[in-house]
Amino acid sequence: MNAVVNGPGALVHLTRDDAATAEREAKDTLAAWPGTGFEQPHYWHMLAVTYIRLYSGESKRLHDAIEKDWPRLRRAGHLHSPVAGGFALQARSGACLARATATAKGHERDMLLRAAERHARSVAHRDVVGFAECAMLLEAGVAKVRGDDSLALERLATALDGFERAEMSFFAAATKHRLGTLRGGDDGKALAAEAVSFLTGEGVAKPRQFLAIVSPGFVD
Repeated sequence: MNAVVNGPGALVHLTRDDAATAEREAKDTLAAWPGTGFEQPHYWHMLAVTYIRLYSGESKRLHDAIEKDWPRLRRAGHLHSPVAGGFALQARSGACLARATATAKGHERDMLLRAAERHARSVAHRDVVGFAECAMLLEAGVAKVRGDDSLALERLATALDGFERAEMSFFAAATKHRLGTLRGGDDGKALAAEAVSFLTGEGVAKPRQFLAIVSPGFVD
C-alpha cells in the first residue's frame, strides 16, 4: 500500500472516511485536464474512482466504469508499464471480484470470478515487488466467494509472509485481518484485532470498510 498511498490523493480522504471529498477532488482534477485521450490524469482518476467505489460498496458502478474505460486505457499503452499496468489490472480484478461478491450464485457470478482470477494472474506475471502477493490476495478473495475456505487460507498465509518481508504494511494488515477472520477462534480474533489496531493507529477512521480497497471478496 505504501506505493499506492503516494498516488491518488483519494486514499488520504478515504482514511478519514470522506468519500465525498475524494470523489469531488478526483472529478475536479480530471475536469481541469485539456486532453481528450486516456492520458496519465485519466489513469489516476480511474484508480481513484476504484478506491472510492470499493470503499463505498458501489461494485456495479465501479465494474461498469472500468469495463467501459478499459479499451481506451489499453490503446493508450498504460498496460505496457509493469507498474502502471499492474495497478490497473489489480483494479480490474478487484472490480470483478467486488461485483461477484454482491451477485447471486449463477452464470454471471461465475464469469466475474473467472475474470477476476484471470486479471490477478496477469498481475502476478509482472516483475514488481509485491505484485505476486497482491495477486494471491485477490485469488484468496475469489476462493472465499466460491466457498473454498481452505484455498483462501492458503493464499492469505502465503501473501502475508510476502507482504511482511517486503514491508508492505497496509497490505500486510489487510491480509492479516482477512486471515484472522477466516481462521476464527481466539488466535484468529487476535490476529484480526491486531490488524484493526494497526490501521487505527495509522489514522484509518473505518478500518473494516477500508479493507475493501485492498482485499475485496470478503464480507465481515
